[in-house]
Amino acid sequence: MIDQALAIRGEGSVRNLATAKLIKRSLKCSGCCFTWLVAIIVGNGATAQIKLDRLFPPAVAAGEETSVKAEGKFPVWPPTIICDRDDVHLSAAEEGVLRVSVDAASPPGVAWIRLHDNTGATELTPLLIEPIPVLSEKEPNDRIAQAIELASPAVVGGRLEKSGDVDTFRVSARQGQNLIVSLVANQVLRAPMDAVLQLVDADGHVLMQTDDDRGLDPQIVFPVPSDGEFLIRVFAFPETPNSTIRYAGDASYVYVLRATTDSWLDHFLPLVDDSDSMSAPSGDVQPNGWSLPPGVEVTRKGPTGISPATLSLPPPALGWQWQPSVSPRDAQFLQEQPDAKEMARAIRLPFVFSGHIAHAGEVDRILFQGSKGKRYLITVESKRFGFPLDSVVRLVDPKDGSELRRNDDRARRDYDAALEYEAQKDGEIELQISDLVDGFGPRHAYSLIVREAKPDVVLEVSNDRFTLKPGDSAEVPVSINRIGDFDLRTKILAEGLPADVICEPVISESKGDTSKSVKLKLVAAEEAQPFQGEFRIVGQPIDSDKQEAVNPKPATYKLREAVHINQLWLTVVSE
Repeated sequence: MIDQALAIRGEGSVRNLATAKLIKRSLKCSGCCFTWLVAIIVGNGATAQIKLDRLFPPAVAAGEETSVKAEGKFPVWPPTIICDRDDVHLSAAEEGVLRVSVDAASPPGVAWIRLHDNTGATELTPLLIEPIPVLSEKEPNDRIAQAIELASPAVVGGRLEKSGDVDTFRVSARQGQNLIVSLVANQVLRAPMDAVLQLVDADGHVLMQTDDDRGLDPQIVFPVPSDGEFLIRVFAFPETPNSTIRYAGDASYVYVLRATTDSWLDHFLPLVDDSDSMSAPSGDVQPNGWSLPPGVEVTRKGPTGISPATLSLPPPALGWQWQPSVSPRDAQFLQEQPDAKEMARAIRLPFVFSGHIAHAGEVDRILFQGSKGKRYLITVESKRFGFPLDSVVRLVDPKDGSELRRNDDRARRDYDAALEYEAQKDGEIELQISDLVDGFGPRHAYSLIVREAKPDVVLEVSNDRFTLKPGDSAEVPVSINRIGDFDLRTKILAEGLPADVICEPVISESKGDTSKSVKLKLVAAEEAQPFQGEFRIVGQPIDSDKQEAVNPKPATYKLREAVHINQLWLTVVSE
């Protein structure tokens, strides 16, 4: 019977199997050896934790019901399924498969999926919602003769599944059209790949090649010179370069390819809004792209609690954009006016100024009123949305042209410009924005935010989910960014925990090590009951005079560059 138990254990590691055999030999004469051995085997298997690596295909269409494969590890099936969108419905089918049904009127964007069972919870995993049916890429399609036929507009869910893999597609286009091909992989899906797109003619000549247009994701805009068929080739290199020189591939190299000669929404301006509501944006939004119909109505899906508001256009237009909200509220929104004879002027703060560096050597300018002794915070939003603009901001005295301040990088590896400035006198200040390396084009888009700089604190965590066993504890590191000489002591605490999980608050002092980071400790009671749910980490600045908390600040987790969440997940597992 012991031998049968060892054989049943088949999926374990060689090391665990060897250990079990050693136990068998040492306890061969014991009447209880089989019971003990089975307990070891079952216990070892039960320690496996649920893990969702990806969904494939990574996109589904509005108005359709389909199946997607949940790729990962699932000790218990079916798991509980959580989705942040109420227009996307999921259920578990056979093991490793989810059924997905999307309402017909659902706008494009992302549905975030989390699975959990009694072993833990998965990370939030994106599932793209597209306005038209999604085709599945099928192998073999490496060669031109094997190219998959696409009818424009088209959306394809694919994967570069092995080293050296190249996916090839064929599409027809007419003279005068723009053929737009865009790949979603690294920026939203977190595929660890640096993808490349090639456009090839029927004879195999490369007409265009691009990468790194949307972060590490490529996009092609090709003015079609004559009627014909064109080939789209997709291949990739690792996100982190290594010593290999051939094309890379892996199960994690998943992508969504969009191709169209019709309407393509590239982005909206402004890139940000100042509203968290379900209503329309506070300012007028300007769609930018190719072959966009005039006067088309913008669709805005409000924030979900995970994703910020999402903007799109009605089908057959492809493309959508997250539009995060900014603080403070009630900002004045200004758009660059290409034909304006006078420099733009902001009449109040805060304001958001949006535009493009569309031409070589272009410098966009705006005036605002400064007051002596007041500090101003100027930030640019562009790179984090995947745009190629390498912004530089200059503050200039409009009377004599002298430079007051200048910046081109907010921080290390954060290439959006930002600066603080204290006005030395009353009067107008000229603000200039340009590209540091003289880049330009229709996708060199930005929104520039100017507000009065006030002391503030920003809290961040590096993980959004935590698992505890009864009697165990887990540390939650919290980084603290003090802005504008923020010097208040701040109480850091957890909110929304179950009754049998405690977390003692800690104080971040205005100076010293705790001014920059602290660690909270989650502790589960010995008799803690199983739990799955959300909680928050909050900072409460303490007014030094009143000795009471003011303006609580939730800690955020950066799910994506444009998606920051403040709801964290806790699992207390059963014994």
